Parts: sequence; structure tokens; C-alpha cells
Amino acid sequence: MRAHPRYFLQAALAVPFAVSTSVAAGVDCIDYAAYMHRLGSADTPGYASGVAAAGRFAYVADGPAGVQVIDVSSPSAPVIVGSLETPGEARAVAVSGSGLFIACAGAGLVVADLSSPVSPVAVACVDLAGEACDVAVSGTLALVAVGDSGLAVLDVTNTGAPFVAATLLTPAGAQGVAVQGAYAYAACGRAGLLVIDISHPKSPVVVGVAAAGSDAAGVAPAGSIVCLTDRLAGLVLVNIGEPGSPFVMGRVETPGTRVTADGECAFVAGLGAGLFVINISNPEHAKLIGRAETPDTAEGVAIAGAYAYVADGRAGLHVIAISNPASPATLGGAATSCEARGVAFSGGLAFVAEGTCGLAVMDISCPSAAAAVGRVDTPGTAEDVVVSGRCAYAADGSAGLQVIDVSNPEAPEIVGGVCAGGYAEGVAVAGGIAYLVDGSHLRVIDVSDAAAPHVVGAVAMPGRARAVAVSGVYACVAASSSGLVVVDVSRPASPAIVGTVETPDLAVGLAVAGMRAFVAAHASGFHVVDFSDPASPELAGNVPTAGAACDVSIADGTAYVACGDAGVEVMDLSEPGAPVMIGAVSTPGRAWCAAAGDVLCVADGSAGLTMLPAQCGVVGASPIAIRGAMGTDLDGSRPSPFGPGGTVISFRVRRDGRATVRIFDVSGRPVRLLLDRVLEAGEHLATWDGCDDRGRAVAAGVYFCRLRTAHGAASRRLLKSR
Repeated sequence: MRAHPRYFLQAALAVPFAVSTSVAAGVDCIDYAAYMHRLGSADTPGYASGVAAAGRFAYVADGPAGVQVIDVSSPSAPVIVGSLETPGEARAVAVSGSGLFIACAGAGLVVADLSSPVSPVAVACVDLAGEACDVAVSGTLALVAVGDSGLAVLDVTNTGAPFVAATLLTPAGAQGVAVQGAYAYAACGRAGLLVIDISHPKSPVVVGVAAAGSDAAGVAPAGSIVCLTDRLAGLVLVNIGEPGSPFVMGRVETPGTRVTADGECAFVAGLGAGLFVINISNPEHAKLIGRAETPDTAEGVAIAGAYAYVADGRAGLHVIAISNPASPATLGGAATSCEARGVAFSGGLAFVAEGTCGLAVMDISCPSAAAAVGRVDTPGTAEDVVVSGRCAYAADGSAGLQVIDVSNPEAPEIVGGVCAGGYAEGVAVAGGIAYLVDGSHLRVIDVSDAAAPHVVGAVAMPGRARAVAVSGVYACVAASSSGLVVVDVSRPASPAIVGTVETPDLAVGLAVAGMRAFVAAHASGFHVVDFSDPASPELAGNVPTAGAACDVSIADGTAYVACGDAGVEVMDLSEPGAPVMIGAVSTPGRAWCAAAGDVLCVADGSAGLTMLPAQCGVVGASPIAIRGAMGTDLDGSRPSPFGPGGTVISFRVRRDGRATVRIFDVSGRPVRLLLDRVLEAGEHLATWDGCDDRGRAVAAGVYFCRLRTAHGAASRRLLKSR
């Protein structure tokens, strides 16, 4: 139900950095909100290249727009509250006490008074005869990296009258600078790292050099280690225990411009690839543990408490939650013969549209050992697939619709097909009818006889029809530049457009639930459309995405948005008109399509099929948000929050059969099996005493209760108090 990836512009920098972690056996779902993810952003008028954080404010070096003052007291909704014009392009900033220090390219160093944080006032400007590109402040000294002119040491005892105490010509120029104790550390392009003794500010002396790469740009000391970013060689970890003899201890291949360090982690602004988190507790075996995509170039980064602040070029400032700096891990994956473009799953099997290689059937009953069990070549280019009953239905490019019998997964067989013109990109099936979009038209196809599918109706689309989803008597079509089109299909022979709504960018993928459509609108991200009045559909909510949104899947009150190079972003739909991003995960390839249920299956381009954990329920949802989940209702618990006395969980099953009720922690690890037996349809209770399967009391915090039957699953968030 999404658009072919060949129609998207490929990123100039496609970086295949998936976090190399694994999920423990038995993990059923996770709370994506418990992992590193973007929280909020503030668009800035210039080009954000540097950032410093102090108290409730972030100060952004915004290129020709000077410095922007952003209130980040509400991390999900940062707001610009002030600004400062600068005589040159603001490249980097540092805050010390009530002083703001700005590296202003050819204008040198600007010092501003922050007595009123929202109204900084420039009090001094020092010409440094070069391009000031970075600044660090320690006590009464400011050190400025001045490109080819090297390093300038300024006395800022009197911020209104700073002066140059010394300059130091560095080999290959100085691109970045940091200070720790009596030493300054300069990132000097092809010369690597310079260690400089500044105990006598008027006479700085280079005491050590580490040839650490070919384009060193950023530097951050962390105790006896210096983190050095090299635009070509990645993150380099240099031992500075003996300042006169620094040496390289380890490397991690991540792109990067600037870096900061906090405790055991280095945070690298990834030069177009977002924010990277590297565990540096063992420098010789440093490991990438987290990544958060950002929409633009990720030029600079600052850390304060549980948040990272990223200066993201044309996309302004982004706030990222880092209380847990790790990223969610994949459950497993399987290679495909050609690029994975579409995916559907049913009964422990995934069905993958593989472009010119046709359709692959994957056994995903054990995600860590997923493998193809059957394949069938299709006459065209398989772009999308859905499954209904014993058949899979493939949108097969110029070959139209292919009907494939998958009752024997090891030997899928094409049993019927119909080609009505155009290039088929998306398909949906409901009630013996297939709905096919092929660019110019939505075609209604009778598939009640799988061997003899035939077109019974069609309607021309105002824009290029890329994807389709059906709810009741309405088909919703993602129609590129024409946005969302609502079609009345109550009379299959005479489908009729009844309403349209434009989206800010190309509508290329969608899912529907009730009378709401959830639309992937390329560069403008994820949109919610209310079509309760089909003649007047309205945009009701939006979340910008880090990458171009190209597909949406909905399950249990959660939306999963496939974002190409940016992986998958997870949205909470507790209030569908106000969706909230609660997490994200990078994938090894390009995420073009997602299919959600007990697990999340991602058609991941050249990386094949990638599987991710599902979100555990809906964070903060009311019981009604979960009700009706395919034959299971999980109403909630009383009391909540609960203490040592435990809690009682009420639920209902709509059909007789086996049911399980299990408790999970926020990382998705099973904690306690409460129930596993055959139940009659109706209301039931399960009690949790707050202990794990071994009878040990669990820690206070957030947990998830998951109800599963043969007909579906539902989750509920629980809070245990002390």
C-alpha cells in the first residue's frame, strides 16, 4: 500500500548504519518511548550549525541569521523566544556564566551578555584574521579555532573588553577545539589531534600530536580519552593519559562533524546521518548503541541532562530523548532475491513483493531464523502485496494484478491475473473485491473467482494513484500531488470520487481505521485525515518525519511509518487527531513498506525483510483505544498505579479458546506469565502481585500487560509504585 521507491530522490549520503544490538529471546513487544528518539523541533530562519544548552534555553548558531534563543523547558515543543544578530555567520556557540561566546566566521569572536537570557546583547567583537569556526571557554579563557589561521587564545576576564593573549599556527588549520584542565585539544584536519598546554595562556605550547585521520573536525575530551570526529574516518578515540604521547585506542566508523561526551557515551553529529551514540567505556572496543535520524545535516550537538540538542542545518534545532541512549534492536531478517518493495503477513508467514523477482514467502515464526520457503516469479514487477484467505494479491507493475494461491507456502502458484493498463503500484482487498491503483485509475476488480478476476469498474484519479486502502464503502487513494482522494465504492461497477484533500507534499502511502486515513506524505511526514464527512475530508494532525514518509501501517493504536533511509518511526494514536512520535529505529536498508501486527515486518530495500518488535500497547491510552482488537479486549487494571498489594487486570475474550496474559518490562523482556489456558468467551480477571516468575518483587516502574488469543492481541500499560 505504498509507492515504488524508484520515484523517490535518493539521499546524497546513504549511510547503512543500523545499530548492532540484539533482542533477547522471548521478547514480544517493547516500549519504543523508553529508547532514544526525537521529541520536538524548532525551525530556525538560518542554517543551524552549532548549539549550546544552559538551563531552560538552547542557543543555536544559525549561520546568517545569527544566534537563536530557544526555550526548551518543554522538550516536545521548543520555542524561539529571542535572537541576536551577528556581524558574520554564526558557526558555533559556547555559554559560560552570563556570557555567550560566538564563533562568527570572518567576523571573529562575538561576546554577548546573557543577563537577560531571551535578549542577549553583544558587548564585544574581536577580529581574529581568519574564519572562526569553533569556540570553547574555560574560566577566563576563550579558545577559538580559526581555520587556516590556527588557534586563538583570548583573555575574557572582562567580557566587555576581551583581547587576544596568543595565537598558535597549527598544521592543516584548526577546525574544532575543546578544553579540559590545563590543556586544549584541537581538531586539525589531516594533522589529526593536537594537545596544547595552555597553563601559560600567553605562551601555548603543542605537547602532543596524534595522527588520527585525514579530516579531523570535532573534539571532546572525556577524562583520559579524547573523542575526535573525522569526516572520513569516523569517531577516533585517543588516549591522552600522557599528554605528550597521545595514541589512538579505537575507532568507530560513523560520519561526523561535531562531538560531545557525557559519562560512558560519545554523541556524534552525523553529517547528514542524524545523531549517533557510541559507548566508549571500553575505548578499544567502542560500540555504536544508538542512532536518531534527523531531517537534515546534523552539524552540531550539545547534551544537558536527559536530552541531546542537535543543530540540524536547514531543519533548525531538534531535541532528542537520551535517558536511555540505546536504539531498539531488530528481531531478525531474511535476504530477498531482489529489492524488497512491499510486504504483508499472515499466520507466521511474510509475503514480500520483490520487484522483478516476483513474490517470496518467508517463514517468520522464529524471527531470528526467518527464511524463504517459497517463491513465484510474476510477469511484471511486484510492487505491493496483500493477503486474504488462501490467496495473495500482487500489484505487479505493467502486468496489473496477479492472484497467487499461497495455501501451500512452499509452492505458491499464480492462478489468475488481469491487466487493465497503467502501472500497478498498490492493492487492497475487501469482501471478494480487489482495489488496484495503477497511476491513472483506481480499478475495482472482482476476485470472487481467483482463476478469473475481472474489472467491474474504474474511476480516473486527479493525480498519480500510488496506494489504496479500504474502509467500509470507501476506498482512500494516495494520489501524489492531489493528496488523498475518497472514493465511494458501494456500487463496484460505478466507483465515484466524493472528496479530496491536498497534503503538503506527495501522498504516497496510507492506512485507514474507521473514518480516518493515516497518510505518508513524503517530505511533509505523517498526516491524519478525518473523512467522517467523505465529501469534505480534513487534515486533522501531522508529525514531521526525519526521512521521506512512504508507507504507514496501523496496529493496536500505534502507527508505524516507513521512512526510507531514516528507517521506521513509531506514532502514538491515543488521540488520533494529535499523533505523537514515541520512538524510531534505523533499519539496515531503506524502509519502503511496513506491515504491523504481533511483530513489525519491513520491506527494507536491498536489505530484504527486516523484523522489529511491536509497540506494547498505547502509552497513556484509555481502555476504549484498545477495545475491539481482533476479538480481544483488555480493559485495564485496578488499582493503577499499584503498590505491594498488586493489581487486578480485567479483560474479555469474544470467542472460546486459549488465552495468555503475560507481563513485560519496557525493554520487551517477559516478566511474569499470569494466565495460559482455554477460556470461555466473556469477562475474566487476572491478578499480578508485582513479582516475576521466580517470585521476586520487581522494581517500581512501567510494565506492560499483553493479552493474546488465537484471534488477536492487545496490550495495556501498568505502573508499579514503590
